[in-house]
Amino acid sequence: MSAPVARGRTNLTMSAVGVSLSRIDGAEKVAGQAVYAGDLRLPGMAYAKVLRSPVPHARIRHIDSSQARAMPGVLGVLTRDNLNLASNSFGAYVRDQQIIASEKVRYVGDMVAAVAATDSGIAADAVELIQVEYDELPAVFTFEDALKAGAPLVHEKLENRKDPGYGRGGKHIVHDQSNICFHFRHERGDIEHGFQDSDQIFEDSFYFPSAQHYPMEPHVCVAQFEGDVLSVWSATQSRFRCDKNSRASSVCRSARCA
Repeated sequence: MSAPVARGRTNLTMSAVGVSLSRIDGAEKVAGQAVYAGDLRLPGMAYAKVLRSPVPHARIRHIDSSQARAMPGVLGVLTRDNLNLASNSFGAYVRDQQIIASEKVRYVGDMVAAVAATDSGIAADAVELIQVEYDELPAVFTFEDALKAGAPLVHEKLENRKDPGYGRGGKHIVHDQSNICFHFRHERGDIEHGFQDSDQIFEDSFYFPSAQHYPMEPHVCVAQFEGDVLSVWSATQSRFRCDKNSRASSVCRSARCA
């Protein structure tokens, strides 16, 4: 049943606005029958676990993964030493994220190595056997410290900045040799004239906490190669970005993400 909507002198009949619609997957989710990426089990599937950095900023001196590779059930260990990709960086507007840390780690939790095994427990145990030597570097922990002159640089160089192109009034400001990763400014009209005509001018600094979407499923990804085609089932809301990042890293000729 559609709802009539009055607009000016014309009555329009709309099929969605003002109408209660049932979610396509609503019944399955309420009943606990919905299938998420973490529920998928493919024939011969391997399980991956990752080793993450315990320090906020450091150069990687040496990685010894020999014990992990020798462990029964381990199918492979990925580190910077055997990473064979066209690019080790990815990101939406600035490619500031690493698939695997190469020269240095930039935050606690930066991924240093990954293990694939026949069982998730074996993969988790193998990760604990990987030994990494770090040369710790000075770190920045606040915006104020990061913007100070001479502050330690999180990124010495950033690749392929993307101009957001938000239309009239938008401007992308590039900062080299700076901790300012992405600077976008939007301005229209005569700002100075607006200040002069204002009765009151308020100036302050505003801080916002990080946000988590709290999805119903955990962060997980399942991937399967079929020849040159990589199929990815991922707990993501950015399906096309997943596809683009896969192609940019040259891991396959064709990628399809769900």
